[in-house]
Amino acid sequence: MHGSSLGSEFRDGVISVVTEAGGIVVVCLEGEFDLANAPALADQIERAYKDGTGLIIDLSDATFIDSTVIHVLISASKVGTAAGKPVVLQVAPSTNVERAIEVVGLERVVPAAPDRQQARQLIEERRGALEARRDGGADDRLAAHHAVRTAANSYIFDAATQSIGHDMSWEFFCECGDPNCRARIELTVHGYERIRKSRRPILARGHQQDQKVRSRALRDDARALLVQAQHQSRRAKKNVDRDEPHSTP
Repeated sequence: MHGSSLGSEFRDGVISVVTEAGGIVVVCLEGEFDLANAPALADQIERAYKDGTGLIIDLSDATFIDSTVIHVLISASKVGTAAGKPVVLQVAPSTNVERAIEVVGLERVVPAAPDRQQARQLIEERRGALEARRDGGADDRLAAHHAVRTAANSYIFDAATQSIGHDMSWEFFCECGDPNCRARIELTVHGYERIRKSRRPILARGHQQDQKVRSRALRDDARALLVQAQHQSRRAKKNVDRDEPHSTP
């Protein structure tokens, strides 16, 4: 690591910021982050990110995030994309935070990795992709529109899960990617979860996801699956080495 770190203690949460080699800024969250400390988190990210070449938001030690924090993460990613500075999440596997991110489909908007090394690799890959798409302003606006709809649906889902009527139907936005689409879809909490877990978009009847949005989503999904497979492979190897009987002299 290079440079100095700084930390701030929020209500039920602690954030520390470190600049690593290559100018990549790492923002580490520990504890709970919600509506009460999300604005302070957003301000901290903005100040820490100004001079960086890329941003890793490390959620490995975060125990809870709500929809307002998810909005902060999406906003940071949009700012980074516009500035050519990629944003990647570092998320520990099999945690409450990873499950929350999976349910709302956040990895479709902000790519995630299980450890620091792979997060840095994703930063480099996305930096190259951003440079290649530097002239693709229309595509970026389309992706930003889709990200807003996805984030809005995550807020609706969050509100629905906190209500007493999980069997009620809630209105969600269509995620086809058409900026002129105003369609809504009625889903229960469980129906929404099933769609998200299958990594499918929320679509109105007869609508199809825009090909450019779909291609980007598939590319991000493939990258996320590759990272996950690599992590599981390393974990399996450690388990085999640990359980393998050792001969005694």
